Order: sequence, then structure tokens, then C-alpha cells
Amino acid sequence: MINGQKVWTSLGPHADFGMLLRAPTRARPKHQGISYFILDMHSPGVEVRPLKQITGSSEFAKSSSPT
Repeated sequence: MINGQKVWTSLGPHADFGMLLRAPTRARPKHQGISYFILDMHSPGVEVRPLKQITGSSEFAKSSSPT
């Protein structure tokens, strides 16, 4: 299970999929063992909250998955 959140997700309110990079453990060097995941942004438990800018547009979002 992957859980957590990201603020300022570019085009988050419009995306069908998100890309995640995850390091498995802090014991390894940063460049070893990085995994790439594709997340369906419409999956149950995934929450996308648009961040309204001063211009009125919402090109970014706060995205979170279950904890």
C-alpha cells in the first residue's frame, strides 16, 4: 500500500493518472531501488482538492491517498 499526500500536483484536477516515485527504505542510497508507480486518480480513497489561484484557475491540486 502506498499512502501519503502531495501539494501542488500539476494539473491534478484534470489528470486521470498520477506518477509516483518511491524509495523502499532510507537504508539504501537515494538512487538504488526507486520504484515507479502509476496511480489511477479516480481510485477509491484518492482525494484531489483543487488549489484555486488568485487568477481563479485551478491548475494545481493537493492530492492524497489513504493513510
